[in-house]
Amino acid sequence: NDNKTYFCLNCKERNLYVLDTEKITLTIKGVTFTYEELQPYCINCGEPIYVPEIHDINISRRLQAYKKKEVDNKNK
Repeated sequence: NDNKTYFCLNCKERNLYVLDTEKITLTIKGVTFTYEELQPYCINCGEPIYVPEIHDINISRRLQAYKKKEVDNKNK
């Protein structure tokens, strides 16, 4: 990560985080797709922590996976 600290709701203080990945399956407008989402966890307590930059990356990954699946479905 970038050595910036972010506020952990559980610890009630700013902490570093570690990243893990999680496979997410969603259905949007009848299109079911799976993508890998980054999940930051507080380095002190292990609870999920909100990191705006990671959130933006996940939104982009979700949109790309949705569009790819939508195109794949239209080409069937």
